[in-house]
Amino acid sequence: MMNISLKIKVWPVLFAFMLFGCASGSDIVSTESEQGETYSADEVRRVTVEQPFLLSGDYFREKKQEKTIDLGSLLSKNESESSESKEAGVEKLRSSATEGLKNSETQAKATSNSPVPPRRFLPKVGFILDYESMTRETAKEILRSTPKAAGDSSVVVADHDQIMEVLANTDCLEKKDLSCVSEAVGVYPGVRMLALIELFEVPGQMPGTARTRIEIVDTGLAVRYPLIEITAQTRTKTEANAFISQVLRNVFDFAVKKSDIMPWFCRSFSKEKQTWYISAGRMSGLKPGDTLRVVSGGKLVKNPAGLPAGWIPGKQKGTLKVDLLFGKDFASCSLTEGEGPDSDNDMLLP
Repeated sequence: MMNISLKIKVWPVLFAFMLFGCASGSDIVSTESEQGETYSADEVRRVTVEQPFLLSGDYFREKKQEKTIDLGSLLSKNESESSESKEAGVEKLRSSATEGLKNSETQAKATSNSPVPPRRFLPKVGFILDYESMTRETAKEILRSTPKAAGDSSVVVADHDQIMEVLANTDCLEKKDLSCVSEAVGVYPGVRMLALIELFEVPGQMPGTARTRIEIVDTGLAVRYPLIEITAQTRTKTEANAFISQVLRNVFDFAVKKSDIMPWFCRSFSKEKQTWYISAGRMSGLKPGDTLRVVSGGKLVKNPAGLPAGWIPGKQKGTLKVDLLFGKDFASCSLTEGEGPDSDNDMLLP
């Protein structure tokens, strides 16, 4: 039996939020920066409190650029600021990972005997791997295991090659801008939940310690969840592979739960005359004849801890009809009413 430990790293941005909340009389509105400071108090408040997701982009644009892009820098980790998260979704991940690694076969049988209401539309989950922090063999095993690990998790696994092709045609990685990465893959190939695997170590000799660090980003809500660290003592190669599979399964389960915070949606990534091409198709649950509402953005509602509680859709501006399904998971649509999507902010909802 493998011994497992899981740690949750809470980002410094949450710490900054607490500082602002507890201080009295602090200057958080001044638009003039102090001598020797890059940002004004107003800019710090806007980035860390009102729009914390933008921290990665604004922060790294000021840093010296390196030739090698690593997720450790992209995620802006800070080892000195850490605490255990009490968030229910993370607690579920902890429990599920532990139980699954104890006996994967028993868990699979139990899951098959527990019917889950079918989902008409499935969220798309994608991965970005830091190849500098893992062996080539481990990276191949992760990508090879993702389809099977997804199983009955009610998700669509985004094509990894499509994700990397999109990012190769942007400067998001060069800028180390997590917001830019999220927006790019959210439009095409339509990734809703993005798992950033910063580290995945599998021991070369047994027994040994397997460990991983993963962050999950919701591209729809522009929210990143606390960094997850999982370690396990493995005695055999079979246990090491089981560790990879179980971690992936729990990433999918976590992603499904968090995707329920807002309704399923997709986006248009291209247009020709009066035909819109969208980043969802047969695998996502669409069928020819389905109608999609064109909604102009929406409002994220947060709970007292600053985490997403729900989402209120914006104004509906039109309706599209699904005409044709094509490729791995795409569709073409035509306008039936109002206006079609004309920006990345426009979402298509059932």
